Amino acid sequence: MMIATLLAALLLSNPGDDNHYRWGDTISLRGSLSKEVYFGPPNYGETPEIDKKEQVYFLWLEEKISISGPSNAIQSEALEQDKIQLLKIFKPAELPPCIIVTGDIFEAISGHHRAQIMMNVRDVKHC
Repeated sequence: MMIATLLAALLLSNPGDDNHYRWGDTISLRGSLSKEVYFGPPNYGETPEIDKKEQVYFLWLEEKISISGPSNAIQSEALEQDKIQLLKIFKPAELPPCIIVTGDIFEAISGHHRAQIMMNVRDVKHC
């Protein structure tokens, strides 16, 4: 009975989908890179004339992904996501139409995080 319960838990925790990952995994994803500008400190848009501007880079995925598992001491999931925020500064010449990024994924925990899924980028390649 205990083995059956453990097997059921494993099967339910990952539906067997190639696009399903767990928080903390190191993965490679393919998509297009975009840059957006958001208001930052001190007032995050409440005082635009003095607020800093934050450049944020996103990877728009070719295929949606889902992530689940423990994150920040609670069970969490991000289902059918089509973009992730990349924690890396890119030079304008590094904005090709298609890139493959590899890195560690984690859940957004800060006001500076603009997507539910974040990635500490380890490597970037052109498609």
